[in-house]
Amino acid sequence: MKKSLLILLFLSSCFTYSFSQAKQGLSTLQFNSDKEFKILQLTDLHWNEAELEENKLNEQLIHYLIKEENPDLVLFTGDVVVDPPLLKGWKALGEIMKQAKKPWVVVLGNHDTEVKNQLSRQELHQYINQLPYIIPSEALDNYNLSSFALPITNYNSNECSHLLYCIDSNDYATNQEISHYAWIDWQQMNWYKKVSESYKQHSKESNLHALAFFHIPLLEYNEIQGSTTFVGQMNEGPSTATLNSGFFCQLVEQGDVKGVFVGHDHDNDAIGIYQDIALAFGRVTGYGAYGKLNRGGRIIKLYQGEKRFDTWIHDKEVGISNYYYYPSGISKEEEESLCYLPSETDINTTDLLPGLNYSYFEARYQSVKEIHTKDLIAKGVTTDFSLSMAQRPDSFALVFEGFIEIEQEGVYDFYLTSDDGSQLFINQKLIVDNDGSHSTRQRSARIALKAGLHPIKVLYFEDYMGQELIVSYSNKEMEKTPIPTTVLYRKQ
Repeated sequence: MKKSLLILLFLSSCFTYSFSQAKQGLSTLQFNSDKEFKILQLTDLHWNEAELEENKLNEQLIHYLIKEENPDLVLFTGDVVVDPPLLKGWKALGEIMKQAKKPWVVVLGNHDTEVKNQLSRQELHQYINQLPYIIPSEALDNYNLSSFALPITNYNSNECSHLLYCIDSNDYATNQEISHYAWIDWQQMNWYKKVSESYKQHSKESNLHALAFFHIPLLEYNEIQGSTTFVGQMNEGPSTATLNSGFFCQLVEQGDVKGVFVGHDHDNDAIGIYQDIALAFGRVTGYGAYGKLNRGGRIIKLYQGEKRFDTWIHDKEVGISNYYYYPSGISKEEEESLCYLPSETDINTTDLLPGLNYSYFEARYQSVKEIHTKDLIAKGVTTDFSLSMAQRPDSFALVFEGFIEIEQEGVYDFYLTSDDGSQLFINQKLIVDNDGSHSTRQRSARIALKAGLHPIKVLYFEDYMGQELIVSYSNKEMEKTPIPTTVLYRKQ
């Protein structure tokens, strides 16, 4: 009874303290005058009060990263303090953040409440909520304190531009025959959907952008290795729950989350894009944790009103590495190493007319290679890659020719979505091959282009049952979008 009363009195004091902090504005995050916001993700600190030398190194690293990167927020993604006495370890971490004078938040990992006869996850959050410079989860949209939504407002405005979902991925499955690790459960998923819908409904920002942070990776992390957007190291298989709760599908359906950042696997620091969502590991931070990677952190830089971000790894030994651009999935190293195709130097837009020239053919085709001049039915002009000039639903082909204006030198991804076959050429080079008779599918490829005009050619055929052609592109500052009519030109 006495112990219970003491705990209640302690937790009551935590609430009072954290709400006081909220009133002082510690729960408000805002873009700076450059309309940028920087997050430092630290993960798997594995603080142990008995390991004095390792704790000293941990403290030095945290101060180093904060000094070098000057983040607007420090976000710990689990396995922070893992050995008793837990509260003493958390107090020590609070003192570090007090010295740094930076706002910070915490999501728990599987080891944070592993010690028996310690506080529950909710009680631990109530303790964390009263630490210096913490953004208290109870002052935010939260689920059982352990999962919460953290808004970031525009510079000189109260309008929410970005949203950070900080979610407890739980620890271990109740039934070990199903899975060793637990998963984000249906109650948390319901909470996420409600919060997401609420912000969408009340936000004046059509470009509301969200990121999600938790500890244990999703099963979908297995999909990123080997993709063209994969950057970094994956030295161990993602340690996920073996049961798929469907949370990733929910993220895709809601459409607000563009990046997911986790910890848990100390020998992984990779990032890659799957279904238009960046799936990333942080860099292991704690010197007392297993793993061969240099200790460090992941930086995420957001841009006000834009659905893009830059992210990189920072450690003492190497400095900055794996600089990565979303949504393009291009690394800075790749950007600088590619050979850039030159533009047409003897042509400018004043010598051209808007739109594209097209040739229309009718016959039965199985490949774009079968398009022959003898099947030519008509020629004309179109504003874009439209199929509206087709005179029948099946057995026809179109060839589009003209120029695309690349306004900014850089690395571009081009996409062909078609039913049936298609090919895209730039500077007379085959860039994307989506040939063959097939239902709707997408193919893409990456190319580095100098600014200016580039010859573009798209070949398309429709076999039977359905017709579709979408030609899109993206770069490090632009989401995938159909090529606009404003950058397409033709000769007279």
